[in-house]
Amino acid sequence: LYHLLQCPDAHDLIKRMLRYNQNKRPSAIEVCSHPFFWDYNKRLNFLTDLSDRLEHESIYNIIMSNNGGIESNANDIIGCNMGWDKRLDGNLLEDMGKYRRYDTFSIRDLLRLIRNKRHHYHELPQASKDLMSPLPNGFINYFEIRFPLLLLSCVKLVCHYLPSDKICFDYCQDCIYMFTDSLYDSDSDGNDNNNGNGDGNGNGIDDLRVDDSNNDGNGNGNGENI
Repeated sequence: LYHLLQCPDAHDLIKRMLRYNQNKRPSAIEVCSHPFFWDYNKRLNFLTDLSDRLEHESIYNIIMSNNGGIESNANDIIGCNMGWDKRLDGNLLEDMGKYRRYDTFSIRDLLRLIRNKRHHYHELPQASKDLMSPLPNGFINYFEIRFPLLLLSCVKLVCHYLPSDKICFDYCQDCIYMFTDSLYDSDSDGNDNNNGNGDGNGNGIDDLRVDDSNNDGNGNGNGENI
């Protein structure tokens, strides 16, 4: 599975399908419903709708916390002790600062940015649109290349904390049981064959963390910001 580490959706799905305990392997319906098979539109709509949904949550709700909530995995998604703005292009950053302030260490605000710029895509600077076009394919790719764990982490969050919510019904109805055994670990039985990238207890999520030293979000590995 080492070669799939840069594709966390595929890594997560295959790891589940190879579970030692056959009773914990996903069904055919669950496999086909896994986020790996979501098209560009569904991926972008999910992140946008989740951002809308979180706007109604109190900051004191556990789903908003950094102790099991949406911010718990921030270092893995964004990069250790850095803001997500470091991975965005300068034109987008300049446009972003014109309208509101964002907490660039917050996953909630990253989702908010994706939602806002999706809704105001045609108002973006041409240089940013060139990097994000076409909509939705290029737009979601722009963010997924820079934050490859974002979608999967958000799906797990919704299945864990919002199983009865409309957003879970709309997007995760057929895959919810795959993601409710544990919040951030793809395996919970502790018996999976380990390829040396996890800890033998199914805690392989760290393998997919953003590598600050080797990846600038554009695939050139020079660690420089665009």
